[in-house]
Amino acid sequence: MKVLVTDQQTFDKLLGKKSKVKFAVRNNKRAAVLTVFKDEESKEESEAPAKDEVLINWLLQCVQDNLMFMNLEKQQKQKVIAKMYLETVPNGTKLIEQGAVDADKFYVINKGFFDILVDNVKVVQFKKGNCFGELALMYEAPRAATVQCVGGDAEVWVVKRSAFRSAVRNGDQERTASQLKFLKTVPEFKSLLNRELLLLDQAFEKQIYQPESVLFNQGDKGDKFYVIRSGKEKWSKRTGSLEKSELDHTLERGPC
Repeated sequence: MKVLVTDQQTFDKLLGKKSKVKFAVRNNKRAAVLTVFKDEESKEESEAPAKDEVLINWLLQCVQDNLMFMNLEKQQKQKVIAKMYLETVPNGTKLIEQGAVDADKFYVINKGFFDILVDNVKVVQFKKGNCFGELALMYEAPRAATVQCVGGDAEVWVVKRSAFRSAVRNGDQERTASQLKFLKTVPEFKSLLNRELLLLDQAFEKQIYQPESVLFNQGDKGDKFYVIRSGKEKWSKRTGSLEKSELDHTLERGPC
């Protein structure tokens, strides 16, 4: 079951007092970074090969713990992966050189080995499934290490900064449009303006609950507001010393 959750303080600020709200927007650092550079899609990106489900899932697994991907929605990650193209790297090639300021690519190793060198000293070796270059997606700054292909030719999946920014932005726009459409179906929110719904969307955090999970128990302090995005929820209420539930209902999409 997917649930949208916000705490009571934020909800009261947005809807209770109808005041101007100032609160931290999720991932605002990444959003700020993504507004710095122009979007210029390369020929390789525009001709990125189609990828089957097995390859997409493998690439998703490779990037799931990476700094620039861990806070993205799955849809945004898939859009970035769709922009990746395969590049052959001859043995001995330095894909990234320490101190360089013109790097603008992120890599996922498809085949081969790469040494990571700091001040010409090897600190670690990367292999298939490892990724590097995330700083190039964020800003133009001197590279912290040299990355060199070793032990034969290699292959890497590549995405440029411009394609990453474009994919993330487009995915975020689609997600926001879908979320607003959903929030408008919630009876309690029908009187809200679009800008108020946008603020509410920023306040909500998506949480996924497994079957039979307990969101809260009777008697717990009520400090969160939940909206069921998908799935069903069963709730019950006990009165006095009754062992069985006095009320037993199932809720679907909407507030709870």
